[in-house]
Amino acid sequence: MLQNFIISLQAVLPLFFMMMIGALVRRKGWLNLPELPRLNGMIFKTLFPFTVFSSLYGTDLTHSLHPGLIAFSVGAVLLTILVSLWIVPKLEPNNRSRGAMIQGIYRSNFVLLGLPLAANLYPGADLGMPAIIIAVLIPVYNVMAVIILECYRGERPSPGRIIRGVFTNPLILGCIAGLLCIPLDLPRILDQTISQLGAAATPMALILLGASFQFQHSPHLRRNLRIVTFCRLLLVPGIFLSLAALLGFRDMAFVTLLGVFSAPCAVSSFTMAEQMDSDGELAGAAVVYTSLFSCATMFLWTFLFKQLGMF
Repeated sequence: MLQNFIISLQAVLPLFFMMMIGALVRRKGWLNLPELPRLNGMIFKTLFPFTVFSSLYGTDLTHSLHPGLIAFSVGAVLLTILVSLWIVPKLEPNNRSRGAMIQGIYRSNFVLLGLPLAANLYPGADLGMPAIIIAVLIPVYNVMAVIILECYRGERPSPGRIIRGVFTNPLILGCIAGLLCIPLDLPRILDQTISQLGAAATPMALILLGASFQFQHSPHLRRNLRIVTFCRLLLVPGIFLSLAALLGFRDMAFVTLLGVFSAPCAVSSFTMAEQMDSDGELAGAAVVYTSLFSCATMFLWTFLFKQLGMF
């Protein structure tokens, strides 16, 4: 039990130490709040594609391609959306807030926290399996977010906008490039450059996430924040990780699902809510609070399922 406790702690704590460094950086005045969106955008567009590329490049697809894992991940996300579309309108009368709540419940920060969690639990292992799930889920997340947010602001979703948004997404482009380069032998200098750029993404993004923490929000957000935080960190992982365990997912497949379902709200959900006239304040607060409380919940889910022998 003690060994599993230490393994779980070692997997989760480094991620949140980086977030605390970010909070300290902001407190010291080395970064200002208005600078953060541009820096986040730079990392999302220039570094994370290399992270995804590095995870896929050189992967043995015969080992990493897991149709059952893909089907379960996509099915669970779509089921979460369907249930949210039924329940959230009964709890919240405002359309702008409905869209932000639904997105916060189903859309996890898997790239930023799930992939490093897998790397920490399996140091030096092939991360092709979680990288492939990223390649599958990112389009699902983005397409469904566009449809939901468009509908809740009273407009018909534009197929052209959805398709353009998916195929210009930097993470999707990184996935496509990584898959195309799997059979190739890149020059060593290019391979090293890509690896170093990819390795820089997670610490920089986590530091910026920590720097973005702010806790002065409108009082009317509190109930909706509690709902989103409870669903994102406890209800969704509790249901789908338990189901995954019963269905026999183990080892890297289970750790991939652990990252997908226990991670907090995606940072990009705030950006998309702002761009699409949704409740940006609620979306931003959901990112902050779920990221903060996931320090405890991700550790607890990791420890619980490690104790149960899932990985």
